[in-house]
Amino acid sequence: MKQNNHLTFEKKIRLEELLTKNLSISQLTRELSLGATTVIEEIKKGTVPFKTHEGEIIQLYKAERSELITQLTKQNSKNSVPEHIVNEIERLTKNGLTGKELVAKLNEKFENDAPSQSVIYRYMKSFKDTTDLAEKYYQLGMDIYYSKDNKYNARKKFDCFEKAAKLGHVEAQFQCGMMLQEGIDDVRKDTTRSLQYYVNAAKSQHADAIMKVAYFLEFGIACKQNADLSTELYSIAAHAGSVYAMLKYAECLELGLTGWQNITVAFSWYQRAANLGNFYAKKWIDDHKCSIINSSGTSIAYTLEEYNNLYLINLQRHISYDEVKTAMENGLISDVLTDDEIKTKIDQLTKVNVLLPIDSKSYFELYESVKAK
Repeated sequence: MKQNNHLTFEKKIRLEELLTKNLSISQLTRELSLGATTVIEEIKKGTVPFKTHEGEIIQLYKAERSELITQLTKQNSKNSVPEHIVNEIERLTKNGLTGKELVAKLNEKFENDAPSQSVIYRYMKSFKDTTDLAEKYYQLGMDIYYSKDNKYNARKKFDCFEKAAKLGHVEAQFQCGMMLQEGIDDVRKDTTRSLQYYVNAAKSQHADAIMKVAYFLEFGIACKQNADLSTELYSIAAHAGSVYAMLKYAECLELGLTGWQNITVAFSWYQRAANLGNFYAKKWIDDHKCSIINSSGTSIAYTLEEYNNLYLINLQRHISYDEVKTAMENGLISDVLTDDEIKTKIDQLTKVNVLLPIDSKSYFELYESVKAK
């Protein structure tokens, strides 16, 4: 049989799995339909040292490392594309843009620096293949999660989530963080790794992941305790839609942990959490409602402009149309607007030159500057 010496990322992942079974080189070549030299060189390229819990240093092959080296090699070739353009292609691809629409966007933004259409298509395919593979691993993990023998499959579930997470799947990153934080079944508890996964998901604006990073910082779990940054992140997560973060941010406002105490605004966040089904928030409202809401029924929702300002302060960007619709449905925005009026208002807001907080570091970069214990 003719051997194919081309290693796709799928074959690299298959090689990683086979190496855990202690197969010989000849067995690996048969399984992968590759030449012995190709297999040996690939193993060398993707092998990295790891420290076990007992302190022993072992050598393990990792498909992700090999693929990263491959991509870096391509970037350093004569026809490489600048990293910021590659990042933009990846962002647009993940946002659902394809074909001529994506090419037009790049040409509009980068003009003469934009790569050729064929190069753009090559990167699009690469990112799409990676995204599709990540989603397959995530769905496989979810299938195992809902299987009858959930305890027996906990490790398999985590392995699938971890593979998807390393390929950039945000929800899988969050799920890995959850499993490592709790130490579910035969997945060993590891709060340091858990925090790393939460931070990665938080960078992609995963609301509950931002909330988890805030929680770790509040109590100094696997990092240096930082109450101020924790409160800031609770605020960001609350505005991004995390129900538990709404509860925590309301508590911060109630107790004055934000630097100013405001029971009325705290009530608004408790009510939002209650509207989304949080039992504790409902109980708090029942205990405090009469003393806070006046007889005329004070409005506790934001105007669209006020809510957009919260996005500018906390997320460094304007609110989107879909986010406005969601906020209105959840009672966070009091304005009564048609779809066309929403679009017009957003267009007007984005044209205003708003001075954002002067700070070269994002909240997540601030977190990463906090020294670990």
